[in-house]
Amino acid sequence: MSMDRTLNNFTDSNSTFKTNNISETILDLGLTPYPALALGSSLLFRGLTHKPKIAPPSQQVYKKVAQAIARPTPKTCFSFGAINLLGAWLVYDGDEINGAEFNCVWSSIYLLINGKSSITSLIRGGNVTPAGISSLALFSTVIYGQSIISSWRGLKNESRFYD
Repeated sequence: MSMDRTLNNFTDSNSTFKTNNISETILDLGLTPYPALALGSSLLFRGLTHKPKIAPPSQQVYKKVAQAIARPTPKTCFSFGAINLLGAWLVYDGDEINGAEFNCVWSSIYLLINGKSSITSLIRGGNVTPAGISSLALFSTVIYGQSIISSWRGLKNESRFYD
């Protein structure tokens, strides 16, 4: 599926969103680079603007909480941001299915590494940014995972081995 065809599913001649079938629109979103582009650019921006909070010596008892508030680290942000932008390029370049698999896997890995600390940071530190980035990663994982599963169903229906 080409990028022009995917973009035409989102807009009509007046550049407004179609409301015919929301599931098709969400499925088509998994074949675009936009979720990976949003996640990758937000991670790079977080890496550039991240200033970790250092707990005063009187609060060193809460070292784990302070470490959770400091996550994701700039190194993590830059590496996962670059990986997600690479995945967005894969999808943009025309390899939608493999790009969706790449983005789904790396977004899931980001959630495994930083998911718990982002919730801890939100609850105990009041820091919304890590939880927002984790929400983008979850959205990216679900959207690209859904497109992968639907492509597998299409392959299963077209294959002569499953008759």
